[in-house]
Amino acid sequence: MSQLIDISVGAQRNYEQERREPKGDFLMKITKHERFKKYTYWLMTDEVLPESGQISPDFSILSELGIVEKTTNNKKLA
Repeated sequence: MSQLIDISVGAQRNYEQERREPKGDFLMKITKHERFKKYTYWLMTDEVLPESGQISPDFSILSELGIVEKTTNNKKLA
């Protein structure tokens, strides 16, 4: 992902591990990238609009590996 949106791996890890809050420019890089547009609404609101094609990522494999906690919105990191 870091290569796709042109950020450092270290910066991505900081965001994933909640050591830093993502700023607007980082979020804009994600939401403008064709591969991640379908997650825009979820990233901004923690909600989904499947009828509009706005979905949340499938974290099921990450949950099985213990990387993320299983929650109702699957957004919380372990």
